[in-house]
Amino acid sequence: MTAIQFIYTTEGFLVAADGMKKDNKGNVHSLSAQKIFPVGEPGSATLAYGLAASFQLGRDDDSNEILFDFIKETDRATADTSTASHADLVSYMKAIADSVNASLQAAINTHADLKLPLTLGKKQADDDPDIIAWAFFGGYFNGTPDYGYIMFRQHSQQLMEPAVGRQDITIGTPFGYLSKPIALGLFHDQDINFNRRVFRLHRTVRTPPAARSLADALQIAASYLAVCRRPEAMQFDEAHCADVGGKIRAATITPSNHFQWLPDSEIQSALAKFETIEL
Repeated sequence: MTAIQFIYTTEGFLVAADGMKKDNKGNVHSLSAQKIFPVGEPGSATLAYGLAASFQLGRDDDSNEILFDFIKETDRATADTSTASHADLVSYMKAIADSVNASLQAAINTHADLKLPLTLGKKQADDDPDIIAWAFFGGYFNGTPDYGYIMFRQHSQQLMEPAVGRQDITIGTPFGYLSKPIALGLFHDQDINFNRRVFRLHRTVRTPPAARSLADALQIAASYLAVCRRPEAMQFDEAHCADVGGKIRAATITPSNHFQWLPDSEIQSALAKFETIEL
């Protein structure tokens, strides 16, 4: 799994992700995997995307050979697709989704032993479609703040048409690939677990959501990643938290400076504020 966060603020977007990557047997393969990417070059890009779930596919064996790579194919598709030729983010994501899905189908046709995964966390196949991978997009699309998602799916090893949708902008709270019970407990005051000590002590940003800055957003992103390391929080979604960790990458997207990676020192400083919390 992973943790992908897009947070819209008064100054622009913050996007953050962890670096843990596991192989198809559940073994940790890397703690520094990159999961967030600019659409274009840093410094000029105004849109970014994050990839989650099984974004590199191979055989169902111990070889770890990658037969299809969503990272490479999404990079290719975004490079080949102009935002200017699309009226809105959904239309743009649909073009990206169709291009990547066509490449995946070609890989399936070429490699008879390419195994399409079940939805992460699911033990066996059933009648519901399985989610292969997610792509989350966020930033300024033709000057307008927006975000949305692509869901790549299969059913009984047959590739399906991707699901594409947008999410209404909510200022100051994360959108992306998150644990629902942990995100609710940490960020939503109507949740039954909102006042539990583990969530309360990690809720360090006091600024109202509508007034939050990029600095606030980094603290919010760090609080989610930090709380996932706590046994008191892991009980609410152990499977998710066990797959979150490693190197944290974060970037900002603003109308003036566009996509900019944050220095590691700034990210580590945000995370360090939670290390001294005693539960």
